[in-house]
Amino acid sequence: MSSPFLRCSIITPTTDLTLRKTSLRGKGLVRQSGKLILIPKTPGKASLPFPIKDEKTGWTLNSVRCGAIGQKAGMTMEWDNFGVLRPLTLIRVENCHVTKVFNKEQHGVDAVQLGATEAKIKHLSPAQIGQFAASGIAPKRELQQFKITPDAVMPVGTEITVQHFVVGQKVSVTGMSKGKGFAGPMKRWGFSGGAASHGNTLNHRTHGSTGARQEPGKVWKGKKMAGHMGHERVQAINLKVFEIYPQLNTMAVIGCVPGPNGAYVRVIDSLSNVFSEPPPFPTHHEKEGDKAQWIQYQFKNPWYKLPDLQEHFWKAAATDQPEKLFNGQWTTEHATLMSDEVKKSIRDKISERERNAVKAKLEARLRGETTKKKKK
Repeated sequence: MSSPFLRCSIITPTTDLTLRKTSLRGKGLVRQSGKLILIPKTPGKASLPFPIKDEKTGWTLNSVRCGAIGQKAGMTMEWDNFGVLRPLTLIRVENCHVTKVFNKEQHGVDAVQLGATEAKIKHLSPAQIGQFAASGIAPKRELQQFKITPDAVMPVGTEITVQHFVVGQKVSVTGMSKGKGFAGPMKRWGFSGGAASHGNTLNHRTHGSTGARQEPGKVWKGKKMAGHMGHERVQAINLKVFEIYPQLNTMAVIGCVPGPNGAYVRVIDSLSNVFSEPPPFPTHHEKEGDKAQWIQYQFKNPWYKLPDLQEHFWKAAATDQPEKLFNGQWTTEHATLMSDEVKKSIRDKISERERNAVKAKLEARLRGETTKKKKK
């Protein structure tokens, strides 16, 4: 049976009653595919689950916004609206402004240079002092360049705040990982090491052989061996923005971010991101009368993917071995949806009689007994 979903780049209006595979990557409408989108079987114009353009701001699906320079403020955790504990990384976007604009005719690329955190003049080079003096903004300690499309150009001095991003969207965060110094092959590459005894002498944590004999007669470049570990550019992709705190100019993303606390990170829109609403374009601008509010992402109902297994979840929460009730169909996704808080709330709603009945049925199944009644 064929899947009702097709891997599409974009959806166009359809007039037939079949599922069509549409690819408009050549026209530049989508930067990266990989989303499973259902094209309705009904005739007429297809209903899109995401916007394509915004007439007010000029944003289109092909527009590339600039990112932001932030500082990693640490990690924390918080319960979402369905009782699932989410690990969060706090990123503070502070004093981030556009310091320079590049165009394709003069510089060969459409990009903007952002600067973050005010710096002292004695720490700047003469070239940087001249650049900041000409732009008329305060000197910045961290400078990074972001490629954009021509419609996302912003004038020098534009401030980038944390409200440049939207709750629920996916971002990619790049930073320098923590340096571990000189590390052996077991820590650096996860090698299992040698034997602990039985003739092994001083070779317990070595990497072992590094190649053959006369052929090729050398050690190939890139061989996994001991060496410097960490302090390299690492990118964490597709991190969902969980919360935004405009008063603190801080946002929380689900997952971990490379680098120590206080390190500068580069935050951009993920290539596979799909906005439910048009984002601030080219960036967020404060308006008179706007009140900054804390915004938290509201997850969808965890049961919407598994409606037929909802009853099994209720019964499984009353037992010590819930996977036995699924006849081998228990997956990691099921275990993730059933957090400890969800299990506790479900147990409180199940009566003692039903719990004992389920437990007795499980014990009988484990003993191999059948529940069929004997014929008289």
